[in-house]
Amino acid sequence: MAIQWRDNLYYLDSVKLPNDEKTYWIKDTEAREAIETLSNATHFLGVTTTALADGATTNPITIDSKSVTAQSGDIVIYNAGTELAPENKEFIFNGTAW
Repeated sequence: MAIQWRDNLYYLDSVKLPNDEKTYWIKDTEAREAIETLSNATHFLGVTTTALADGATTNPITIDSKSVTAQSGDIVIYNAGTELAPENKEFIFNGTAW
């Protein structure tokens, strides 16, 4: 991949799709913004021992015996069942509630 200067903008590379005469140029700033957005997407924190239910605002929570403060997009698993009858539930934190 080569960075090119065209039309007063930096471009990372170009793409030509099959059966298409047009060349599509990938703008450096747009690619960086897309990568930043993806890096701020959901993150799996782990399995929590903190009792959670839909709409719970509990934060911080406990994972591996450590206090963890969840942020928007964080995902955890909570076992709401018993050792003999596990009932794993997945929760996503929206910044305020699970």
